[in-house]
Amino acid sequence: MQPDLTPWIVAISVLLPLCLTVLIFQWVMSRSADKSRRMLPTLASAVESSSHWLPESQGQAPGEAQSAPPSLAVVVSAHNEAHAIGSCLRSLRAQDLPGFRVIVCLDRCTDGTADAARQAVQDDSRFELVEIHEPRPGWRGKPLPMQVGAEYAGEVDWILFLDADARLSPDTLRLGLAVALREGFDLMSVLPLLDVAHWFDKVMQPAATVHMLYLYPPRRVNLRTNARAFAVGAFSLIRREAFEAIDGMTHLRNLLTEDIEMARRVRDAGYRVGMAHAEGRFVCAMYETLKEWRTGWRRIFTGASRGRADRLRNHGLRSAIVGVGAPLVRLVSLVVGLWAVATGPMVISILGGALAVVALGSYAVNAYALGRFYRESKLNPLWVFLYPVGAAYLGYLLLRCARDVRKGRVIGWAGNTFSASPEPDEAAVAMDSLEASESAHPAASHAVSSGSKAEG
Repeated sequence: MQPDLTPWIVAISVLLPLCLTVLIFQWVMSRSADKSRRMLPTLASAVESSSHWLPESQGQAPGEAQSAPPSLAVVVSAHNEAHAIGSCLRSLRAQDLPGFRVIVCLDRCTDGTADAARQAVQDDSRFELVEIHEPRPGWRGKPLPMQVGAEYAGEVDWILFLDADARLSPDTLRLGLAVALREGFDLMSVLPLLDVAHWFDKVMQPAATVHMLYLYPPRRVNLRTNARAFAVGAFSLIRREAFEAIDGMTHLRNLLTEDIEMARRVRDAGYRVGMAHAEGRFVCAMYETLKEWRTGWRRIFTGASRGRADRLRNHGLRSAIVGVGAPLVRLVSLVVGLWAVATGPMVISILGGALAVVALGSYAVNAYALGRFYRESKLNPLWVFLYPVGAAYLGYLLLRCARDVRKGRVIGWAGNTFSASPEPDEAAVAMDSLEASESAHPAASHAVSSGSKAEG
């Protein structure tokens, strides 16, 4: 009696095209990622071209005339960052770029951030500490210290907005400024090396980062025309002229993702937006707890989607399909294929062997692409086996964001609440209605202390 081959034929005929589709998709995405990586300028590429800004004792070539770099002010925004701000400011003190200034904006801090900042700055005259005690009407979150810092910066050529949990190598400012000038960027962000100190940094952070790079491919961001605007708020270097052209943070004053919206406005104003790779010269620790990680990425993805529930739903489904469905198809295909080779008749063994080969090819492409990403992120490549767990959780988080937008829920972040469905110019509209209040109570919009140099 001949065995019934129908189950084998049905299983292989379903799995083979599915697994082949996964293989082709991953190969295309891997090639796209490689292309983006090659097109992304690195800070290291400006080591020699920026050496003329250094005195000879610091690395300038003998006989090369020293020239002054463009003027730069670094604005460090901090809200309750006592645990991190010391390392950030010490790394800024060690920078080899001549002539830059640092304005540290302490936004309603209650945890000793100011004391930690003063201790780190000591008597360095390049640093200025500004304490913000009350918010200006209509302003929420990070845009206020960014605006205040820009006002204190005065007439400079460039402003760098830096997060308080950033740590820079001694040449990061010099190389970043040189790359922005060479590439013709008016707003340049630098991709950081994320500090992976916690388990959720290893399990879930890769899925979130990969999804953001899918939404904002660096090669698309760096195009001269039809660019996809994107900025990393932790390190955003902007030409003063471009910052003034978009009226500073005025139209961004209560948005969830002021960095991405700033990039969009800069692009729409006719200036060029770009990204560079730090290659370890810029390290940042995003979140200290899983709750912060969850809330932070809810804020980022909701803002990036401009509060559209349909986009968030589609992103969530994509994360689940690509991050969980594809590995499941590979695994089932490999098991069925090997089983067919071992137990099936000759025809089924041949088809099962083909299925197993396609599944192994898909594993190889996935291991190459994600393995490189994990190594560049200073993660043990073995963590890649838990990538589907992170992708599944990210899919759940994005679907939850879509639900929050539909229900009009608010998002709490850094002592502020934001609407889950903001319009890009909502802040400007809100401020128009508050102009009379602000003029009647001018102190409310200028509740800033310490305009003097920091004292040790």
